[in-house]
Amino acid sequence: MHDKEKLLDVRVIERNLRKGLVSQKELDTHLNKLPDMQKEAETLIVEPPDDGAEADA
Repeated sequence: MHDKEKLLDVRVIERNLRKGLVSQKELDTHLNKLPDMQKEAETLIVEPPDDGAEADA
């Protein structure tokens, strides 16, 4: 991963924007270059665990 890619990492982008390490224009350009992966996405259905919490109420 290149240094610029590290600055644009979703986990740290808000902090880097606040610090001025990355501009909003740079972020927008980066996001527009990303491929559309919608067709590769998979829908997951997550059900809460049955831990008996409702029975105790």
